[in-house]
Amino acid sequence: MRSVVIFATAMMLAACASDSSTPRPRLPTDAEVEQYNAQVPRDQQIVCRMETKLGSRFPRRACYRVGYLEELNDQGQDVVDLMQIDGLLDSQLHYQ
Repeated sequence: MRSVVIFATAMMLAACASDSSTPRPRLPTDAEVEQYNAQVPRDQQIVCRMETKLGSRFPRRACYRVGYLEELNDQGQDVVDLMQIDGLLDSQLHYQ
């Protein structure tokens, strides 16, 4: 029984230590982004920025298409508009 537990523990540790088989794609450099953006329409252009994920202290570079960011912004505005219509967001604070 003890050898089974040791074997299972060793297998779990080996699984944690193994590297992913698919490498992370390389993000474009600023020069590559600038060259690409000069050739495509605005909504297809790429914007890169440093972002810190929730729960992390380390900022990472993230690149997005302008069209995708505009779509996210529009979706967020739609949510706010719906909340205002439903009365969930009030422009005046009521303290009682």
